[in-house]
Amino acid sequence: MLEEYNQPGEPEGEFTKRWFGDSYFDLFVWSDKQGVIDRFQLCYDKSHNEHAITWKRPSSYYHQQVDDGENRPGKSKSTPILLADGV
Repeated sequence: MLEEYNQPGEPEGEFTKRWFGDSYFDLFVWSDKQGVIDRFQLCYDKSHNEHAITWKRPSSYYHQQVDDGENRPGKSKSTPILLADGV
C-alpha cells in the first residue's frame, strides 16, 4: 500500500509536489494552488527494471526506463536519468 513520504507537500515553483510510495511503486503528483493536478509520474518495478509513466496536462504522456546510474564499471555512481522506452 502506498504511503505519503512528505506531508503536506513540498513547494516546487508554482506547484506543490507530493510523493507516495512502497517497495514496488513511487508516485509523484504536482498540483497547483487550487489543487488541480498538473502532472504525475508513476515509477514501478523499483528493485529490478524500473520504468516510469509520466503524464502532463493537457494530454501528453511518456513511458520511460530509469537508468539508475549504477552500471558504470570503474566509475562512481551517477545521477539516475529517464530514457525513452516505447509507448
